[in-house]
Amino acid sequence: MSLTPADSPIDDEFDWNSYLIETDSEAAPACNFKQSFIPPPNEFQIGEKLETIDPRNQDSWCIGTVVHKDGPRLCLRLDGTDDRNDFWRLVDSAAIRCYETTEKLGGQIVPPLGFQQNSTRWIKYFEKNVKNGPFANESCFKPQPIKPEKNLFKIGQKLEAIDPKHPQLICPATVNNILPSDNRLVISLDGWSASNNFKVDYSSRDIFPIGWCKLAGLHVAKVGGNLPSRLLNKHNEHVQEKQIKKERNNNLIPKRISIDYDDIQSDEATRIYPLVTVYWNYIGDNGGLLLNPQKFHSSMPLVFGPNQWHLVLKSIFNSCIRCSFQPISFTHRLMELFPSTNDEIQASSVQITLENNTKLQFPLFETENDFWDILHNFENAILADEDLFISTSPMHNQINQNSKRKTGEFQEDSIFLTNAKIRKSNVNEELTYDIIQKTPDDVATFIRSIDPKFDSLASRFLQEEIDGKALVLLTTDTLMKHMGLKLGPSLQIIYHIEKLKAMILSQ
Repeated sequence: MSLTPADSPIDDEFDWNSYLIETDSEAAPACNFKQSFIPPPNEFQIGEKLETIDPRNQDSWCIGTVVHKDGPRLCLRLDGTDDRNDFWRLVDSAAIRCYETTEKLGGQIVPPLGFQQNSTRWIKYFEKNVKNGPFANESCFKPQPIKPEKNLFKIGQKLEAIDPKHPQLICPATVNNILPSDNRLVISLDGWSASNNFKVDYSSRDIFPIGWCKLAGLHVAKVGGNLPSRLLNKHNEHVQEKQIKKERNNNLIPKRISIDYDDIQSDEATRIYPLVTVYWNYIGDNGGLLLNPQKFHSSMPLVFGPNQWHLVLKSIFNSCIRCSFQPISFTHRLMELFPSTNDEIQASSVQITLENNTKLQFPLFETENDFWDILHNFENAILADEDLFISTSPMHNQINQNSKRKTGEFQEDSIFLTNAKIRKSNVNEELTYDIIQKTPDDVATFIRSIDPKFDSLASRFLQEEIDGKALVLLTTDTLMKHMGLKLGPSLQIIYHIEKLKAMILSQ
């Protein structure tokens, strides 16, 4: 069974009941999780100190300070570091314990990774900043819940999960896949692309049954984390600023222009509102959770346009509503994303009317890129992939991909080649890869490609913000002393980095 939380004072809380109906999904039973059925109370005080495991070095117990708390969660800062390495723990986590516990067990508290001074300085720092507390009372630490005997999750079940890239956020999520070899789950955050998927053990403390967070007084973010709304607001502000500046220069009073352009086809309208063509990407399973696959693949037009951008959007929205599981709920989602307002002081806007008489309002676009930004926000809001609607024929894209596959196999490491031009067999074009420009996300992907078991190490590389420039400077000593890796993984990683360098030199 899933939890049935009582009423919560949290404003604008996530409505799981409506969402499960809207997505035709089921909740993961509460007994699947390693969580207390009743969330434990948080009796810690901000500023209190405790012992905690350094998340970047799981073998080290360090001193941490409570800098923030939210329901049964604690935000901790390792003493001797700054806020860049803050992390969250539950009050019943096995990774926190009362001060002096390590000493009683015969162990030793160590400085955290990143402590810039030597061991002698750590002793002085400890005497000055740690020894006198204040320390959290032993009663604040709650016993951890019992681990389920086995993995009972099923693909497609809904749950609440901490966003690993933004651990202060708890989001609606789905069990995307189950890895039977090591009992791990692949979790996807609803409303985000597959690039944000992550793996956790089925007994992870970072996933919760639906309703648990409401019961604990924690806020669950809206699907997609409200990113589409934030981007739209930012775009609206940008358009407003330009419009007001233009009108002031013409000695005009700013006013709202809200017109339904459904019947306007003049040359002037075409000049102001550019023509666009949008293709439905029918290749792959990218329709998300709100569109009925049977209706979607039988009724969705292959191409929208060429036509003025607002008319193309109108056709896309009407088609998606017809293909959705819950047309009314789907329409409400559109109204939240593109609300129509009678505010007379807004900058210029365009209003369209859908088949069901719903009115939606958009800012005036200056470039075609603005149109695609809005369309991608829409894809995000309806829980679809960002390639659901594209600018070129999907058949053309597939032909290009197939031709690339036939050119021969490249080692996975080759994607990190720097300033090296490599000519593939039977291909006329040269591809240049620049390791120096790789982001920390790219480096994390590279670490995962070395060995599937390195997933946790990849997360550590992300935490340390290691990009392409830093990657080529790493040594075994750096990985072991400063990142806390063991010898075996360190040797493997350095081996693959050296392979990259050798491939570059051989060109």
